[in-house]
Amino acid sequence: MSNERIFPRRYQASASQPCTLIGLTVEETSEFERLDQLSLDTHSGNGAWSFDDEPTTPEEKRWLELYRKHETGWSAWLAAEGESKATVPLR
Repeated sequence: MSNERIFPRRYQASASQPCTLIGLTVEETSEFERLDQLSLDTHSGNGAWSFDDEPTTPEEKRWLELYRKHETGWSAWLAAEGESKATVPLR
């Protein structure tokens, strides 16, 4: 199942480009989804990397960087829409 169907509001689409995660480019969205899947594969489907510790691998570091960029874009989008939400605490 694609992430666009699981989290449709976190994706944006336009006539000129494929669906992207809000705050990320097409390339960054593709990279994030690949790293997210790698996390699930690495942890036997038990979830993404943890926020409890500092990232230890280049993949974890990049995933977290992209996640933070997306969260920033998502928060700005929600503010523009006049909504509020609880955010995941990030270091």
